[in-house]
Amino acid sequence: MPDFDSDYRAARVRRRQWQVLTGTFLITLAIGLLFVWLRPPIYQSLSILHFSYPKPLAGELNSVAEEQINVHAQRLVSNRVLQGIQSGLQSSKGIAVGIEDLSDMLRAEPVAVSRLIKLSATGTEKGLLLPVMSAWIETYLQSRNSEQASSDSDAMAAVEDKIAALDQRLESKRQQLTAFSKESRIVSLERDENRILNNIQGLARSLDLAVEEQATTAATLQSLRTALNRGEVSVRPQDQASIDRLENVVFEIETQLRDLGLQYTEQYMALDPKIVALRRSADRARQTWTDRRKESQLAYLHDAEQALTTANGKVSDLQQQMRDLEEKARSFNSKLVEYRALDQELADLELQAQELKKQRVELEVQRPYEASIDILEQPFAPDFAIGPPYWRNSGIALLVSLLASLLALVVYSAIQGGKRSALVIAAPFSVNSPLPNQTLAQDPVRAGLSQNHTPSLEAPPAVVLQEDDIRGLYRHANADGRCLITLLMSGVAIAELERLERSAFLPVENDRGNTDKAGMELAVGGRFSRRLPLLPGLAASLAQHLAHLPEKASIWQQPSGEELSRSDLALLLQQAALDAGLAQPDSFTLENLRLSYLAHLVDQGCPVNQLERWAGQVTPAEMVRLRNRVETGAGQTMPSEAGQVIETRYPLPDEAVD
Repeated sequence: MPDFDSDYRAARVRRRQWQVLTGTFLITLAIGLLFVWLRPPIYQSLSILHFSYPKPLAGELNSVAEEQINVHAQRLVSNRVLQGIQSGLQSSKGIAVGIEDLSDMLRAEPVAVSRLIKLSATGTEKGLLLPVMSAWIETYLQSRNSEQASSDSDAMAAVEDKIAALDQRLESKRQQLTAFSKESRIVSLERDENRILNNIQGLARSLDLAVEEQATTAATLQSLRTALNRGEVSVRPQDQASIDRLENVVFEIETQLRDLGLQYTEQYMALDPKIVALRRSADRARQTWTDRRKESQLAYLHDAEQALTTANGKVSDLQQQMRDLEEKARSFNSKLVEYRALDQELADLELQAQELKKQRVELEVQRPYEASIDILEQPFAPDFAIGPPYWRNSGIALLVSLLASLLALVVYSAIQGGKRSALVIAAPFSVNSPLPNQTLAQDPVRAGLSQNHTPSLEAPPAVVLQEDDIRGLYRHANADGRCLITLLMSGVAIAELERLERSAFLPVENDRGNTDKAGMELAVGGRFSRRLPLLPGLAASLAQHLAHLPEKASIWQQPSGEELSRSDLALLLQQAALDAGLAQPDSFTLENLRLSYLAHLVDQGCPVNQLERWAGQVTPAEMVRLRNRVETGAGQTMPSEAGQVIETRYPLPDEAVD
């Protein structure tokens, strides 16, 4: 029968969705258009300054002129110029304008290649722009002329005197440094280029290598002696290959003897002349291998002692040579320090001379680069507005309004989709209609799919499990399996299993407001958020299973730290079905348990299209199977009544009783 109440609610929701969409669009568009069209028009006045030089400039001098253009552009909007504009407008025109307003109004854009500066004044008061532009140009030209008039011509003479005195000091210092270098036999400030220091560095490197070799040889000898005292055998590297070959011969003969021992008895092997000869060969090879190792160890020890003696002598010789050169090096180092000080004094004097010559060049080139300023375009009073772009902003407001209305529609639809069903979910265990007492009855989905009111989908085979089989499956499952069955048969969807954490299980308060130790409910988050009550006995068992887990840990976390995957959970059900001796154990899957739980709700009279309110997401294939179950009468369906109490907990065995 058609669900007229659901159709009415759907139509009402659609009508409200259109109201939300239209209302949001119109309100947002009205606000946007008011903001756009109530803004005042913007006007602009322009002027162009040209900087000309007395003669053509090229190369480096031309780049200096371009830099001056940029400097003029920065000075045009400096605070001193803005203060001059403010004073000029107040005194001559009686116009009061703030410094901050002038800073926002005025712009100077340099065009260095063309030696132009574009001046602009922008604002909403059309009559104010021309006086401001005129005062701006006049103030800057007066300021620049006063700076040129106050330049000091004595700066060049002072610089020339300093350069002449510094040149004399430089020549005297160079002669002093040359004489000291010849007297002390100093070739360069680099230590490696002086013979004495270079010899000391080479000798020091040789001594370091000799000391390192001495330490290595002593360590090798000590390790050989320690191994000999412990009864260990250390062979020379050059003898290792031959000793390994002897060891392989011994291993091969012993392998042959072990193989013969598996075929013949000890009495037979003691009498067989070939086996006796083979054993003698093994003894001789083993003895030869042992003797060679001892000989190599003694030779290795002797070589190490000789190497240590040689290293000690080499270190002594190098140390004596180092002591002989140290006295010469100390004397040379003191002279090198004095030479470096003289060289640093000369470098400082040369740096001062370069700075003074640079100042002289700057003073020389400053005069030719004093440009004259011409006003190519006089400032004018604007006749038309340059902004804002009303129609473009109106289009943007239209687009924003459309997006805002769509967003409001999405939010409203999400809120409407999250409302809970009117059916009452029972917390305590109430009257329940059990599933039909049949063994793995095949759900008549394929037959029902051919009817006109069902989708033309071919659902995969599925079964609704018998209640006794599910209870038997629960009894023979391990702790993880019982937890899995409890969650599936309490309303947890398969997709929600792997996301559950220990913190999702909450205690239930009793009538007195105290926490009931035997009560527990599960808080499922996400799109289908809900709270699922658990049977008291099952809740107590589940609490013991989760007691060792941290709050934020997955409930499927094992003591080893690994987590059970969905395939692992499916294997738990298969193993429990085999242990219980149930028929067709392959039918006990996560999907069939989920379908059996949904059938448990449908058999109590719960509408199929309202299952997701407390059972989470129901796939279209599951809806088809459940719809056909209702229409074909495969289950013991109870009629739905107003205020119908639905028992959401499947009647699993109570471990407190079992």
